[in-house]
Amino acid sequence: GKEIMGKNGRIHCSLNINTETGRLSSRRPNLQ
Repeated sequence: GKEIMGKNGRIHCSLNINTETGRLSSRRPNLQ
């Protein structure tokens, strides 16, 4: 159970990072 929770937590963290990166990319396309 703990392992599954940990994996899900990592996935959620990755999704959050991707969302933030997407927002920054949309606001600052020059970074790409």
